[in-house]
Order: sequence, then structure tokens, then C-alpha cells
Amino acid sequence: QSRYSRTPAGSIMTTTGGYFQGSLLVETAWEESIAEEIGKEFDRFYSISLENYPVELDYLPRYEVIPCR
Repeated sequence: QSRYSRTPAGSIMTTTGGYFQGSLLVETAWEESIAEEIGKEFDRFYSISLENYPVELDYLPRYEVIPCR
């Protein structure tokens, strides 16, 4: 069971009744074999390149990494 649940307003409420004030990051395995294909699709729909899209963790004041199962 997750310790987070969705509230009607879209906020994340913890099991203690408070609200999580931050970003949740999903930790996934990255397969290099699909990176080229994702890059092509990204270039089709966005005005910046995929290489310039990542956000450094230093810019996130509070975050929690959730492992992908």
C-alpha cells in the first residue's frame, strides 16, 4: 500500500493527513535502445531537444524518488 493517495483537488495527501509539498520522481530503468526513437518523437512535438529537457535535482526544493516496480 502506498503512503500517498489522491485528493479530489489533485494534491497528494500523506497517510498522516498532511499534504506532500514537493515533486515525486519515478525511478525507472533507461533502455538506450529506445533513446533514439524517443528523441525523434520529442523533436517532432517540442521546440527544445531532449538533451536540454532534463531538470537538475538542485532546482527541486523538495522531492522524493519512488522506485518503479
